[in-house]
Amino acid sequence: MTTRVGILLVHGIGETKKFENIEAVARNIAAALLSDPCLKVRVIISFGGT
Repeated sequence: MTTRVGILLVHGIGETKKFENIEAVARNIAAALLSDPCLKVRVIISFGGT
């Protein structure tokens, strides 16, 4: 049985460069998941906005 899991990161307003902090967090999560050869991981990065 396959279990699907989604991770949603939401970026707020702050003093860092645009997407700097959230990109670092997303990269760390993706690297951790991709390091497990038993997991089938798909990374999707979407830049929405107003």
